[in-house]
Amino acid sequence: MKENNLRNEQQTHSFIHQNDCELYKRIVNLNPNAVFLSCDGKFIFANRKALEMIKAENIEDLQSQNTMEIIHPRYRNEVAGRRVSNVCEEFSLDTIEVQLLCKDETVIAVEMESTVFVFGDELLTLTIMKEKVRRIEIDKAYLGRDVLINAILDSAIDGILIVDGEGKIINANNRLIDMWNIPEENFPDLDELSVLKLILSNLEDINQFKNIIERVFSVINEYFDNVRFKDGRVFDFYSCPLIVEGEITGRIWNFRDITKQAEVEEKLKISNFELVDTIGKLKETQAQLIQKEKFAGIGQLAAGVAHEINNPLSFTISNIDTLKKRIFTFESIVEEYRKLADNIVSLSYQDIACEFRLIKELECKSNFSYIIEDMDDLISDSIEGLHRVGRIVTCLRDFSGKYKTDMYEEYNLNDGIESTLTMVESELKYNAEVNRDLGDIPYIKANSGQINQVLLNMLQNSIYAIKMKGEDSLGAVRIKTYVLDKYIVCEIDDNGIGIEEKNIDKIFLPFFTTKDVGEGSGLGLSTAFDIIINKHKGEIAVESTSGKGTRFVIRLPI
Repeated sequence: MKENNLRNEQQTHSFIHQNDCELYKRIVNLNPNAVFLSCDGKFIFANRKALEMIKAENIEDLQSQNTMEIIHPRYRNEVAGRRVSNVCEEFSLDTIEVQLLCKDETVIAVEMESTVFVFGDELLTLTIMKEKVRRIEIDKAYLGRDVLINAILDSAIDGILIVDGEGKIINANNRLIDMWNIPEENFPDLDELSVLKLILSNLEDINQFKNIIERVFSVINEYFDNVRFKDGRVFDFYSCPLIVEGEITGRIWNFRDITKQAEVEEKLKISNFELVDTIGKLKETQAQLIQKEKFAGIGQLAAGVAHEINNPLSFTISNIDTLKKRIFTFESIVEEYRKLADNIVSLSYQDIACEFRLIKELECKSNFSYIIEDMDDLISDSIEGLHRVGRIVTCLRDFSGKYKTDMYEEYNLNDGIESTLTMVESELKYNAEVNRDLGDIPYIKANSGQINQVLLNMLQNSIYAIKMKGEDSLGAVRIKTYVLDKYIVCEIDDNGIGIEEKNIDKIFLPFFTTKDVGEGSGLGLSTAFDIIINKHKGEIAVESTSGKGTRFVIRLPI
């Protein structure tokens, strides 16, 4: 049995020895990595994985090529340098990451290990490659495309940096080197850490940039931000993932120098602050002028109201003075009658007749009959005058009191017109006749004080325009109200001096006025515009012919 086993073992060793070349080939072909064997820069063997990786059908497809031809041009110097360094280091291994140019014009990234050894009189190179990333399709002029890409990158106005998934630099254009003040002659030899140190040394806030880097690598999508330099420069940057066939293989950084833009923006920001401050001051000034305009209007109203109150109050006081005198005369006659009544029992018929005669003479002398008749008229007129004063005071209270609040309440425009006409009656009656054509209109939600203020401004402008026309006869003011669509419409017409065509588009502007200096601030109509348009969501328009008159049309939503 032992002899048989020994005989079989010897036969097996003999078979293996006789077929060792074929056996080794099979073993190598079973290797999951690509295995190349070359001599003097020519391929002499490639296993199945190698042929599959390089997209070659057989070893003959590779034997026509130099071994360096399958290496991407970007890596050829590095590969050649490592091989030279290995000539005297027999059997030593080195590992490098390179890209291969395949027969089907694709590029793949691989990890390559090379061993140089002597076999007989020949110096052979054994290369083992392991595919690192998926294939990337390229066009037929791939070598030219690499040059083209670099040319495009260098022609860009922005600094561009491309890194792989581990943050290692793949490519960078010249603009980036200039922007970050990186010595161009040293850049190819700098690693990522050295480049980062150079970048950080230029920045105003190092921690800010570190935080930015952390945020960028924590997000998958695009990222925008900016960084500031110690020398005052400002860069905007944009970062996005480098995606190849749906997989993130790195990031692209785009830097743009926006120093001049930032300076302009800073100046603009300062100008905006100054503008906001100026606008605030203008609003404050406008508010003060509006108050001044109101006070001037109130003064004018007060004069008119004082005049309107003074008339009925004057004749009422005069009536009371007259009535007082009448009462004194009345009392003196009544006193004579009382004396006669007290002594009538003791007096004779002749004495009574004499007393009556004296009293009658006193009545005739004091015009007693007229006094009796006039007292009734004096009292009636005084009561009417006091009622008129009461109505004026009520209108003044309603007109001024409701304007102080921002309350919107049920408001009837016709009542507001009557109230406002009462306020300006002293001016109107000496300058114009008023024609009322007030329609049947519904109540609306409005601030009565504000709408009355608009009506007052309109009527005062009409009175001023009529006075400026300078005609001897009274002017005419027509006020008409009606409902149109979903609006209450109020038309106020006058036959005054009118508005010149060149000024029509300006009359609602703040501070614009055609009145003489000291007679108007130019805020009356701009205030009216604000009240109607902005506060009540209505409409206001003007039609005018110079020398003939003006019509204002106010529309308030129902």
